Amino acid sequence: MEPESKKTKVLDNGQSNATTTAIDDLSKFEFVRVLADHSHKKVVCVEGRLKDKEGKAVLWLDKPPFSEDVIKSLCTDKSKLKVAFINDIFGSYSAIVDPDLNEIKTTLIYPATEQHIQKFLQKPLYVVEETPECYRDITLPFIEEEQFSVDWVYNILDGKKETERIIFEDKDDATGFTLLPDLKWNGKQTVDLYCLALARPRGIKSLRDLRSEHIPLLKNILDKGREVLQKKFNISKDQLRVYVHYQPTFYHLHVHFNVITFEASGTHCEKAYLLKSVIDNLEKYPNYYRDATLTCVVSEGQNLCQKFFEKGIIKKQGTPSRSE
Repeated sequence: MEPESKKTKVLDNGQSNATTTAIDDLSKFEFVRVLADHSHKKVVCVEGRLKDKEGKAVLWLDKPPFSEDVIKSLCTDKSKLKVAFINDIFGSYSAIVDPDLNEIKTTLIYPATEQHIQKFLQKPLYVVEETPECYRDITLPFIEEEQFSVDWVYNILDGKKETERIIFEDKDDATGFTLLPDLKWNGKQTVDLYCLALARPRGIKSLRDLRSEHIPLLKNILDKGREVLQKKFNISKDQLRVYVHYQPTFYHLHVHFNVITFEASGTHCEKAYLLKSVIDNLEKYPNYYRDATLTCVVSEGQNLCQKFFEKGIIKKQGTPSRSE
């Protein structure tokens, strides 16, 4: 998940101008329902409320991968085992471990708008083959009318917020960027390393806006980003997946960096476009992403998906069955 939990301004769609409220324990969170359960990734997203406060909240719980240090710390007498069964050489146990080792990465969005709720609610997905005309007539008006505020991005780029989280900054107005950990990564182990590079130039909403004039910016992000991560975390460029999303979660150009062995969400071929391939395409065809038909995925319940329904670009179908 990317950080919609940042400050938002009032928009025509009813978004709030409040800032996320800090809480110190989850007794203040009142459960309403599960929005999404990604059991294979040990991630769950729930809707709720904060006690004595108005409005909805979204809580995202993500169990980080085991690091070597955590595994070593588990192997002590503080980890108590309860036997489920023993069969020959196989033993099944429940482990009760030191609470300090049972960390869960937690993200809170409050106040959460209905758009946030719909974004995280698991619903049928649709593949859209977005032509340039489709972008011009449907997607672009949607972005201009209903996109989330990106003020939180500008706060980072301007050095007003999250300065302690920044890994690297290049302040060149044309080719610069800020590199920092994605909210999905706790920064404690590299097995699930996940960073975001926020482009310094403003006005580049997404892949669609990229032209050959942006090649120096993209090359700088790719080369310096990989160089910094290699020096700081000892991960070679050959071990990094570097890509952009289309459609992105927020409409300010940003690049994803994660280790190739980590199965991060949003790396599937319908959403992730490798940055090196983007650069190559622009070198051959300066207006490639203006003129190309781009594949993206939308979720039923999203306003953009509804607009595609209304224009007949996609047709509503039932949820695929798990039975034969």
